[in-house]
Amino acid sequence: MKMSSRAIVCLMTTCLVWAQAGVPGAPRFETASIHTTSPNLRNGAMAFGMVAPTGGPGSGDPGRIRYPVANLKSILVDAFKVKDYQIEGPDWLTTQWFEIQATMPPDTTAPQFRLMLQNLLADRFGLTVHREVKRGLGYSLVVAKNGPKFRETSNTVPAQGDSGPINWEEHSIGADGFRALPSQLAGRAGLWFFRGLRGSRIIFQQQTMQTLAGTLSNVSARPVVDGTALPGKYDFTLTYTPDDFPTGDREPFPRIFDALQQQLGLKLEPNQLPVEVIVVDHIAKAPTGN
Repeated sequence: MKMSSRAIVCLMTTCLVWAQAGVPGAPRFETASIHTTSPNLRNGAMAFGMVAPTGGPGSGDPGRIRYPVANLKSILVDAFKVKDYQIEGPDWLTTQWFEIQATMPPDTTAPQFRLMLQNLLADRFGLTVHREVKRGLGYSLVVAKNGPKFRETSNTVPAQGDSGPINWEEHSIGADGFRALPSQLAGRAGLWFFRGLRGSRIIFQQQTMQTLAGTLSNVSARPVVDGTALPGKYDFTLTYTPDDFPTGDREPFPRIFDALQQQLGLKLEPNQLPVEVIVVDHIAKAPTGN
């Protein structure tokens, strides 16, 4: 079954709510700079959506946020706290790349931060949006016939904070086209995305089935709900080749539907689900000056 990388094609609009992206009177960053950049990283890899930001609410540097490399769609996902498939806008949202740095009061909360990010996009890119609730094709994540092929985690190491840089080049690229997870992250709670020559790999540590369902929502560009009834936290790795991934003459990994069953003992069943969508009415390709 082929999955589109575009936003979901909705079958029925059930509700329409208009909204201005920038909220008058809402908090704004104290300072902010935005510069164009490239998804090509210094280690030879390429960013997939964004390189994880550093700082911000809940981190060791709460008064400053930095997005080293991010496309506008990923910034919109952060600003509105939605999934990738919930943003509908021009295709170039995924091809315009920026570095963003901003400062804020150290006691800024996560909801306040998201409003600041929305206002930054409105002020600098002229963003306006409206919200729609639509009903369309989604998936339920369920256990396949022979049961899950993973066990509950035995690790109790917390997630990695901002205590120091991660040595992503600690391991050379293996025969499968991926680097191993750096030793600093071994056993730590979190999930990590890798892009190789033959496809993608996601390493999950101490993660729930709800987290997996949310991740699959981004991979499939359709809503996915957890129907496994598995209540614990688990460690597992998912390796697959996206439908639109150019592998050339290299042998691809299984597509996501097959990879789920072969590697995890899970499957996605089609389902009709309602979903709220952020529709971009206007956004500029380049920001106004710093």
